[in-house]
Amino acid sequence: MDIERLLTLWPFWSRRAEFYRDIADSIDARELLRDFVEGEWRIASNPATADKPKAAVLGYMRRLMESGVTALDEVLKRTMPASDAMGIAVVADAQDRATALRFVAQNVEQQRAMGKVITTAVTSPAVLAPIAFVFAYVMAAYVIPAFEQGAPPEVWVGFAALVRNAALLFKTYAPFVVGAVLGALAWFSLHGLADITSQWRYQAESAVGVARLPWMLLGPVRPMLTIYRDIQSARMLANLATLLQAGRGLQDALSELANHASPWMRKHINWVLEHMQLNPGDNVAAFSHGILSGTLLARLHTKVRRDAGADFAKVLVDLGTLGQDQARADVQRYAQQLNIVLLGGVLSVILFFYGGQNYILLKIREETSPQAIQQRALQRKQRIPDAVPVSRAPSTGTVTAHATSRAISVTFPSTTSTTTSTT
Repeated sequence: MDIERLLTLWPFWSRRAEFYRDIADSIDARELLRDFVEGEWRIASNPATADKPKAAVLGYMRRLMESGVTALDEVLKRTMPASDAMGIAVVADAQDRATALRFVAQNVEQQRAMGKVITTAVTSPAVLAPIAFVFAYVMAAYVIPAFEQGAPPEVWVGFAALVRNAALLFKTYAPFVVGAVLGALAWFSLHGLADITSQWRYQAESAVGVARLPWMLLGPVRPMLTIYRDIQSARMLANLATLLQAGRGLQDALSELANHASPWMRKHINWVLEHMQLNPGDNVAAFSHGILSGTLLARLHTKVRRDAGADFAKVLVDLGTLGQDQARADVQRYAQQLNIVLLGGVLSVILFFYGGQNYILLKIREETSPQAIQQRALQRKQRIPDAVPVSRAPSTGTVTAHATSRAISVTFPSTTSTTTSTT
């Protein structure tokens, strides 16, 4: 992405829903797009009504139009974030472009509301995570090494040894691992969710029941995938409903959305189209390859069963109208799961090192008590023999001391007698 373009346009993007509605009002008033842009730019550039972010966006739109880009959808696609591209593409073919733009604005606000739900869910873990890291690092780098210097070796067995080894690993590698994980999550949130199309992703999204357990080992990855799927599938249904209401055929509308979709959504839509071409009329199954959440798919089945014989396009229009509300409920549920996963990870680190510290202190008290010290001394004494064999070889004979029943046997080679005396 062009950095200069991003820096110019990004400050205004949070207010784009209101901007879409302003353009819709302009269309209703039969005002030309060029006149709207020029008039709003003058207002935003006036010192008395200055609005620098808006003036920057309108100035960018002016330059686009001066270069020959005059179609409303093309100007907006080049000015607004890529996440709005699929909705903006609908505007060009809509029977009522003003209504279509207001629908895009509504989608943006719905997405922002879902984003707030997610933000609320991750706030507590985000606050606790730095505290947990500092606590664990102090334990690993200072407290447990201090214990190790003054504690007897008998302390460092079992769980205490596990805590000491974990502390050593944490002190050595944790800063790098945490940095790598944060970087990976940032990339995953900004780019990976839209771009990753590997098969493992679709398996993770569609896993149910026991099949979900292996994916839980990846921490917050699966909740992030399902949240993204629910948000994007609801937006896709809403945009599809708009195109169908404009008179486009189902497959034609899906192809149009695929042209403006992210790589992830494009692959899902292509699966739907492929199924429709191979199995004409089996439309419900075409949407059962993972593009919809389980809840929306169940609603689709219910509508088709209840309205047997109804036009499938009309069923999709009705589902697209209700999809945003259902998606918000699904996102809230998955956000709670994400909150539990993140809080569980953070609290487990705190509890492990806190519990390990208390266990080590308990072991130190046990092993440094007078009874334990006396017992270790006795055990060492029992491991030392009562007497050590000694040999001496004088010129007249050989004296050998044997540790046998407290008796010494002396043998001289010049005689055959043996004298035994009791000491």
